[in-house]
Amino acid sequence: MTARAHPNSLAFRYRSACKLLTLANYKTPKGEAQDYLTGILYLAPHVSGGGATLCPHSTEACRTMCLSGSGLSGLPRQMAAKVRRTQFFNRNRGTFLRVLADDVARLREIAAKHGVTPVLRLNGVSDVLWERQEWDWDGLGLQRYDYTKVPLHLRRASQDYHLTYSVGGPEDMERAVGYLAAGHSVAAVVPADIKDDLLSRANHRWPLVDGDAHDLRFLDPPGSVVLLKPKGRILTELVRPNILGELSAAMKRAA
Repeated sequence: MTARAHPNSLAFRYRSACKLLTLANYKTPKGEAQDYLTGILYLAPHVSGGGATLCPHSTEACRTMCLSGSGLSGLPRQMAAKVRRTQFFNRNRGTFLRVLADDVARLREIAAKHGVTPVLRLNGVSDVLWERQEWDWDGLGLQRYDYTKVPLHLRRASQDYHLTYSVGGPEDMERAVGYLAAGHSVAAVVPADIKDDLLSRANHRWPLVDGDAHDLRFLDPPGSVVLLKPKGRILTELVRPNILGELSAAMKRAA
């Protein structure tokens, strides 16, 4: 299902309302069922937009499976738009942030008009450490959320900035169980049939969340394992068929 399948959604109706933010993608219309409207910023991942990497902990596996090249997002027009935004971000950061602030104001207006809550995801397929950008985050007064592969001790999550750690290979498991114990969520890509089987079971060590149901990760229970099915046909070692077994083994090693 894509945004095109939701012609009555706010995301679809206002898909061209902002200059930098995107309101309509695969999952944002699903958030409207919870009365949220998400604005997502899509920059070009890693070094594909030119300049320094926007994904400092990128791996070959995550680059291969990156959502930037899947579905409608992978069409030439969309790919070119991500590159243009990235070049704008790299070359004129101050003006970029001012335009972004205007987009956030527009997002607020649309949400207020329709009685929903605006939320912001600034890393659609990038992994920028936005909390280090010179912007009035405290004055923003808006819930933000992102997935990240940057170790969380290098990030600054807060009550209004929810970060979900993206698990890659086996080397991430010890770190992931530490985050789970601290109440942070971790996300893993698992085969679709295994995801459905895990979600059908009870009495797990950690809350399990269907990450494909919607994109609003800040609504998940603390310390959740977010299960995501692979997007597209390319599978790499990023897909973890035995994610719960790997996390349990890592927890025993750490004990």
